Amino acid sequence: MLNIRIHQRALASVFTAALLSAGCATVNLETHVAQTADQALELAGNEDNIETAQAYLLRIASRFQDQGNHVAARTLLQSSQLAQPAADLGNQKLLLAMASAKALEDESWAEAL
Repeated sequence: MLNIRIHQRALASVFTAALLSAGCATVNLETHVAQTADQALELAGNEDNIETAQAYLLRIASRFQDQGNHVAARTLLQSSQLAQPAADLGNQKLLLAMASAKALEDESWAEAL
């Protein structure tokens, strides 16, 4: 009888620890680098702080531009998550968007900026 209770408590402790660690397993957007635009949008969509998510998307868009992937950068810059950037991120978004529009020779996007 005593042996069964010890096993139940041990199992309950392991189960609780697993639940707690699984619940805390979030992605740190400050250090994570998405490999695709869709992955970046998904990760940013899971972030509770909108400004942190927007800063992350701009950082990843800049990284895509550095790699010459302006199509992926455009996907992020035109996303609904960056439709209304925080005040201190607006200029950064505009500069990144202008650079990608020029690289892609997308005159309609450039004029809309």
